[in-house]
Parts: sequence; C-alpha cells; structure tokens
Amino acid sequence: MTLDAVGRCLLIVLVGSALCVSPTHADGEVTFGGQWWDQTAPEARFQEFRVVPRDGFLESFMLREWSGRNAVRFFGTNALQDDQAAGLSWSNGVRWRADLGLTQIPHLFSQVARSPYTEIRPGVFALPDTLQRTNEENPGAYVSTMSDLLATSPKIPLGFRTDIARARLRARPARGWRFELRGVRRNRSGGKPYGASFGFNNAIELVEPIDQRMWDADAIAEYAQNRISVQASAGLSAFDNRVGVLRWDNPKRLTDRSGGDGGSTGQLDLYPDNRAVRGSVNVGLELPGRTALTGSVGASRFTQDDDWLPFTINTAIAQASLDSLPGRSTDAKATRLSGDVRLTARGLPGLTGTLRFHQHHYDNDTPVYTFIGRVATDVSFSRGEQTNHPFGNKQMIVGADLDYDLANVVKVGGTVEHRKRDHTFREVEEDAENVFGVRARTQPLGGLMLHADYRHGDRELDHFLDEDYKNAAGAFIEQPELRRFDVADRRQDLAKGDVSWSVSEQVQLSAGYVYERNDYHRSRLGLTEETRQAVNTEGVVTLSDRLELSGGYGFDQMEADQRSRESAAVLSSSDTTNWTADLKERNVFVFAGAEWWAAPEKLSLALDYVFSRAFNDYRLSNFKRTAQDLPSTFYRRHEVTAEARWRVTAVVELAGRYGFEQLDVTDFASEDVPLLFPVTGTANAIFLGDSSQDYRAHRLALVATRRF
Repeated sequence: MTLDAVGRCLLIVLVGSALCVSPTHADGEVTFGGQWWDQTAPEARFQEFRVVPRDGFLESFMLREWSGRNAVRFFGTNALQDDQAAGLSWSNGVRWRADLGLTQIPHLFSQVARSPYTEIRPGVFALPDTLQRTNEENPGAYVSTMSDLLATSPKIPLGFRTDIARARLRARPARGWRFELRGVRRNRSGGKPYGASFGFNNAIELVEPIDQRMWDADAIAEYAQNRISVQASAGLSAFDNRVGVLRWDNPKRLTDRSGGDGGSTGQLDLYPDNRAVRGSVNVGLELPGRTALTGSVGASRFTQDDDWLPFTINTAIAQASLDSLPGRSTDAKATRLSGDVRLTARGLPGLTGTLRFHQHHYDNDTPVYTFIGRVATDVSFSRGEQTNHPFGNKQMIVGADLDYDLANVVKVGGTVEHRKRDHTFREVEEDAENVFGVRARTQPLGGLMLHADYRHGDRELDHFLDEDYKNAAGAFIEQPELRRFDVADRRQDLAKGDVSWSVSEQVQLSAGYVYERNDYHRSRLGLTEETRQAVNTEGVVTLSDRLELSGGYGFDQMEADQRSRESAAVLSSSDTTNWTADLKERNVFVFAGAEWWAAPEKLSLALDYVFSRAFNDYRLSNFKRTAQDLPSTFYRRHEVTAEARWRVTAVVELAGRYGFEQLDVTDFASEDVPLLFPVTGTANAIFLGDSSQDYRAHRLALVATRRF
C-alpha cells in the first residue's frame, strides 16, 4: 500500500470518527485552505525538501478518542502531497503503547536539467546508434553534432523521494519490566546527478536511477528493580539496491576499440547490498556509598557479497572477461565489538567523580585479493599487481571526570582522558592522544546563568610507514611528506561558552560562542590548520500583553590551510612546486519576528523575517607565483512571512498568509552550467545543465481551522 493510499484511508477514518464519536470522549482539529504562488525562475531550492501546493490543500489534521484507559490518536500533515506525514498511536494507560508512522521526504535537485540519453531499462542509458556512428565516422563534427542534439534534448526530472514507515510497540506488563519492538523501512526512488567522469577519455553526467530499500528492526528488553537495571537488545539492518549497475553509451563511438576513445559502452558498479546484525547488553548497579557502576557490551556483524563486474565492458580488451578476475564477489565481512564501563561516586557533599573506560574494535576479515592490473578509462589494460586492503581499527579511551558544586552557586569540573588508536593497513599503525578539560557553571543572579567549557587534546602518531606510499617497484606514488588529517599529529583546542539571562518576565536573552582550532603542526603537506568560530544570540521581549518581539543573530566561520605539490607523471619533491590553499567559509543568519494580538481572543497578526548569507573564499598561491584564486561564491536568501488570524467562533479560525522569498547566487561551479564543455575547442564533457538560478517567489493563502 502506498503512502498516498494510506493517507486517504486515514482521512476517511478521521472524517468518519469525527461524525460518529461522542463529543465527551473525543476531540480534534483540521486545518485546510487554498493557495496561489508564483516564482520568477524554476530554481529547485524553492521546493527542495517540501511541496508548495497550488489551489486547495489539507495542511494538518488530528483526532483523539479515549475510553477509560484506552486512547487513540490520528494525525497528519500535508495530506496527499509528496511531503506528507501521517501517524496513528494507541495506548492503554502506561502498560501498552503502539505507534505507526508514515513520512514522505522529497528532495528536488533541479527542474532545468537536460539529457540526450534514454533509459531503456533500469540503469541502462542509450543513445541512437546513428548518432554514435556519425560521431565515430566524422569526429571533426562532434562538437556541432552534439551541440544540436543537446539543444533539443528534453528536460528530465532530477530528484528523489524517501518514504519512511515506522512501527513501535512498547509494553510494561509487570513492575520493573519494559519491552519494545520497533522497525523502520525506508524506500527511496527517483534519480540524482551522477558524474561518470572516467570513461572514454571524457566526462558524462547521467541521472543515476535510485530504487533502494532499507530496513532497521530492533527488539529491546529491560528490567529494573531496586539497585539493578539490565537492558538487552538485538537488531538487524539491511540495504537492498535494486539498480546495482549503471551502463551508458559512449557518444563518440559505436564500436569497441582499444585506445583512443575506448569502447562503445561504459559500466560502473553502484552501491552493493549489505546486512548488519547487532546486539548489546547494558547493566547498571547502585552500590553502597552513593556509588553507581554502569557497563555495556555490544557486537555487530557486517556482510556484503555483491557480484563483481569485469575490469571493463570494452570487448576489444582481452581482460573484459570475468575470468581475468581473482574471484566472483568480495565476500566482505567485518565484526565490530565495543565495551564501556563507568564508575560514578558522590562521596563528599557537592563532589562527584567518574572513572570510565571505553574500547572499540573494528575487525575487517574480508578476503585479500590480488588483481593482475587495471583498465583506465575503458581504453587500455595496464599490468601491475594490486591488492585490496581490509582496513580495520581499534580504539581505547580511559578517562576521569571530577565535578564540585560550591554552595549551589558555582559548579566547576575537570576531565583527563587518554585515547589510543590502532590502524591496520594504514601508513600510521598507532597514535595516542592526551586530553584535558575544565568547565564551570554559575548562577550569580536569579535569572542569569553562565557556562564555560574548554578542552585541549594533543595527538601524536607512533611511526609513519612511508612504504605505504610506494608501489611494488619501490617508487613513491604519493608525496612522502603528506599526512592525512585523520592520523596526523594534531593539537586541538575547543572552547564553548553560553549565557542566558531572564531579565524579567518580559525580557529573555541568550548567547553562545564556540571556538575550535586543529593545528596539524608536523604536516608539511596536506591539511595544516583549520579553525572554526560560531556565535549565536537570541532574545524575546514582551512589550505588553498584546505585543511580543523576538530576534536573533548567528555567525559561523571556518578557515582551512592546505599545502601540496604540483606533480606530473613522476612525483616532484622540490619545494619549487609547492602550492598552498587558504579556504574560508562564512555564514550569517538573522531572524526577527513580531506578534500582535490586536483584539484579544479574536484577531492576531504575526510577521517573521529570516536572512541567511553564505560566502566562500578560495585563495591559492604557489612557489612560482603563477597561481590564480578561484572565484568566490555567494549565496543570499531573504524570507518574509506574514499571517493574520481571526477567531470566528470558539471552534473556527480563519487565517490569511503571505510569503516572500528571494535567492541570489554567485557560484562559478553551479551557475550557467553548459551542456557541452568546454564551449570552445575539443569538447570532452556532457553535463546535465542543472544550473542554480536567482529567483523571487510570492505566496498567498487562505486557511481555516475547525476544532471539534
């Protein structure tokens, strides 16, 4: 049954129940109306994760019925639309409760994309044979031929929808016992842009077909009595990708060949089906002397065994046969084990201490395969043994926390922590980090609350294995001075602070600040430093019993410094080929609102304004001083909403709404995307042309709410 059908059934139940139930045992409400809107350009962001309805719509509904200990509730939003949600819940006191939920989440990418390809079956995209033959026999006219074709190609839908179904049953059959069964199914269908950028010596953007099924199911049992609590759980997750292979025609050739433009068709493997089984046990004990001990152990098993594709689909290359592969499937397996123990004691008045230990082990026991070579861009086979690496890791954390409450006015605390990680098949086999932190919270005045938190971490690697950067012949295939940020030596500082102040019943203010700096002080190449700062403020002022104002400001900035080297076929180790990148992202968010009860209990007016701006800066430099900066990107959005609400009777309300949105974009990578690139010279790319566009949009709506 589709979500639309379920939505219709729920609406029938809602209306029927509203007509039949006794008013003393039921209540509910429904909001519906009509809307008109206009948009100057078909930019997808206006409806990226929502549907803006035209004409009539059912915005929300809710119905509750109860009789003794039994209670039932139906509810939903945006009925019969692609962004609808509906739910049903039943409870019998605190002993039993069942919940069902259905949600649809749209994700619209573009309304202006074009493609010359036809999907003849799921995942297979074809071009006319006459077009391929023409381009193969007359390659000099390729640009003009493809330009004419792309100009007349139809627009295609670019987006997908996720349907989520949830079910949960909770029971408390006896004192101290609790059971829960829950499951989630996600169905995702549609299409999104996919860059097949390494076939035929050219780049082809396609619409990746999406037809996926995801399941999560868990069973939980819990017992708590006196000083002990035990919880056990078991679960299963599954991912099923019904379009596992992407295949498309080469626009330059009809027949296969080795070298040149390669084969007539390209092929890629998409996301493999996989499964995970998991279980855990958690135990909590209250010990004498105001001491508590908690512990947990968990285990998960992951498997994936999709069939392999051949090296290439190009029949002109001998290794296109599956017999050239060392196997037929990956037969991937991995086990994850985790354990956590915490001992908390409150020995002295106001003093709390915690000792904790955590261990995590990801063991990848996927078989090791040796491949005899590779086929680059479906053009030619290159010999040279390559072996897969079943990456794994371990992590251990030992820590202590101490908090002291000074007369309920100031609470201070500290943290000391040691982290150790082991890596398999990585250039760094082991690293360790020492962390310490301090925190404080105080309430000097009745309505004023201050909080500050600071943590410092220093991570050092044990030894760097530069042979992991070499090929079988012993030559470096990666820069030996490169350190990847996830294992490189790093010093981290993280500071947080926030303040909230209830000046009076009419004025409430709050503000927060975050500063984070990661210094990769021993990395000569790679990410060397990154810094983030964020500020947020908010305030609510009640000027009278009829007028309330609110507003806030947010700022977020991230900076990253990177270093690398220019290299041709042979890696360069000379500083004369060095280059650096200074990247900066800045985001600003402002909102303001006002609500005025012009006539108490009758007429209210609300006005809200939201402004957001994102600015990215890319500064590049090199040793030769020939580098040029990339163009900066800029996104700015204004949103204004106004609503007038009039209570006609005790059970009927009418509302008029107005909305305005404006988006301004300056982004070299997403504006004016050509269908054929480059636009002059030899073209080697076909794009979907899904460009970002400036737009303005207006909405007008009249809605009614009926309570019963």
